[in-house]
Amino acid sequence: MKVRVVLALGVAMVLAMVLPLALCGPDPTPEEAVRAVIRSTAEACEERRLNDAMDAISDTYRDEDGLTRKQLYGLLFREFARDGRLGVILGPMLVEIDGATARASFPAAFGESSGLISLPEEADALHFELDLVLEDGDWKITWHRRSPVFDAGL
Repeated sequence: MKVRVVLALGVAMVLAMVLPLALCGPDPTPEEAVRAVIRSTAEACEERRLNDAMDAISDTYRDEDGLTRKQLYGLLFREFARDGRLGVILGPMLVEIDGATARASFPAAFGESSGLISLPEEADALHFELDLVLEDGDWKITWHRRSPVFDAGL
């Protein structure tokens, strides 16, 4: 009887150590990690979770217009204070990794949303380029550029 209890406890301890490792799967590739950061940041924006959205922004952030991390926080704070749900749809993403830096390029559509997949006619369609850097094991956005997907002159 004692042997069975000890054996059962031993098996339980081994399973407790091994099972979480098996369920986690392999670590994501750098490209997968960059994509995940961008997707989670878009989700945080949709749900107006400012601090979660800012988690992906490096302290060294500065965009092509000179906007710093602190100024970006203020801009998003004002945007998130509005009523309504923000809809974000990410398009196909190109990610290039170069050691501890990365560049991501993708189209995205933004607009007020009721939570449905479609966005209203007033939605903005922008093309984004992001530079990211690996900081303490996490990918952080250091710069971005945006431009209209569609030329308004057409």
